[in-house]
Amino acid sequence: QRSQHPRRSALLNLRIHSRVKPAITPAPTEAPSLGEDLIGRTWSLVSRAQAEMAPIATLPGTEITMLFAADGAYSGSAGCNVYQGTYTLAAEGGLVLDPPIATKQLCETPEGVMEQEAAYLGLLPAVIRYEVDDADQLILYASDQWQLVYQQLAAVLPQ
Repeated sequence: QRSQHPRRSALLNLRIHSRVKPAITPAPTEAPSLGEDLIGRTWSLVSRAQAEMAPIATLPGTEITMLFAADGAYSGSAGCNVYQGTYTLAAEGGLVLDPPIATKQLCETPEGVMEQEAAYLGLLPAVIRYEVDDADQLILYASDQWQLVYQQLAAVLPQ
């Protein structure tokens, strides 16, 4: 008798299984990828400071910038010369900047620009971590207690 109604058995089986409700599992949330708050933005240096010392502002008439690319390269203007290097991100804001390579132009004005540039480029290999704070400022922390504080440059929208 069972062999005469294989369809009926399959239908009954389908009805029984269709009444069982599947367990609801929440969709997995993606963890933010490393550096997503850093990469692809152009940052302008506001100041540099060591430990408890007063911040040293960027000289008027100069702009020091940094851009982190998704391919592990960083680049920018050091106030007179342009520079580039590579970086490595780690968990919890870890950041290592390989020593930068810079062009060798000599700028005479504003006064002190070359000293500012040398100090800035010298700090980059000492960076050990970063954070982007609530004010959307990038802070690079160096192993010798220096902090480099940047503000994101506004994006230029096409007209």
